[in-house]
Amino acid sequence: GGLLDIQTTFKRQFIFALDQARLTGILLGYFLAKSTFCDDRAITLVGYSLGGVVSSYCMRTLKILSESSPS
Repeated sequence: GGLLDIQTTFKRQFIFALDQARLTGILLGYFLAKSTFCDDRAITLVGYSLGGVVSSYCMRTLKILSESSPS
């Protein structure tokens, strides 16, 4: 009963948090690509745990956008 419910709740919450981290990374990638925020300067992405997921999806999004934009 109780332990299984706690594990199920934890798993659901973690999956939700992981989905939110992915979405945040994608949105951050779009923001960085489309805004003037980082014009003429380098940025550093640092993340631990779910922050690493954000950084990873941000870099993936930036790569996809750079490959699809006309040179």
